[in-house]
Amino acid sequence: MVVNATLAAAAKHGMSREPAINVYQVSSSVVNPLTWQEMATLSCEHFKCNPILDSKGNPISVAAPMKLYTLMEEFSTHLERDMAQQRELMAMKFLNSKKPEIYAEKWMELIRQLATIYKPYSFYKGRYDVSIDTNTRGTSHLMNFAKYCKNLSLFLQISTAYVNGPRKGIIMEKKFSMGDTITGEKFNSENLSTSLPILNVEKEIQLAFDAIDTFQDNSLTQNLKKLGLERAEKYGWHDTYAFTKAMGEMVIDSMRGEVPVVIIRPSIIESTYKEPFSGWIQGNR
Repeated sequence: MVVNATLAAAAKHGMSREPAINVYQVSSSVVNPLTWQEMATLSCEHFKCNPILDSKGNPISVAAPMKLYTLMEEFSTHLERDMAQQRELMAMKFLNSKKPEIYAEKWMELIRQLATIYKPYSFYKGRYDVSIDTNTRGTSHLMNFAKYCKNLSLFLQISTAYVNGPRKGIIMEKKFSMGDTITGEKFNSENLSTSLPILNVEKEIQLAFDAIDTFQDNSLTQNLKKLGLERAEKYGWHDTYAFTKAMGEMVIDSMRGEVPVVIIRPSIIESTYKEPFSGWIQGNR
């Protein structure tokens, strides 16, 4: 879906070279939405009717679709409940076994596997300096390079749908201009006169890197993660990743000049089915 949207946007705007900025939010249709639970159910039904064969030519059975959660808190509760059940089962095996160390090792291996699977998602609460260097400064470097490309047809940025933060209802495909914040939008829509913090991207970059010298080595990473979340929440975003990606969009808009720009905001980017080989992305996403 993301690849198709990217190719379509490139085909539409790459030839015209109009000095405009266009935003496309790539997700489900507003008119006929498709939820993740429906996608899981449809996938399950498809592979039941069209099973994949294993190396011996036998059809691979498909289990019932798992329940998908809309909130991270719900998923965390489910995971904790499941782990508690596993602990109870492990305790029973300890009582009935003369070699509890065998099960202890299996238990630790399970924990290591879970840590490996969910480690990639920790970037949502990543260090502020790393996130802002990649998603904000990195974007500015690319745009600066693009402006030296004489035959450039299009600057295409893969952003994320989560730059929209907690916006509700129909979310318009609108670019972020320098200094825009989710908090500011909310207060303006509710006609509140409260004084709002002003977002200055350059100062945020400076703050992130100055903080490196502020904290002790043994607490540096944790404090920089905390700082990123605090800054994101101050301006209305849920996490450091979405906040720094939004600032990256602001940088593009402020620097682009006559460069034609397309910003793609996908709701998620997943691995492919087989290419380059099955399981290639495990541990990375």
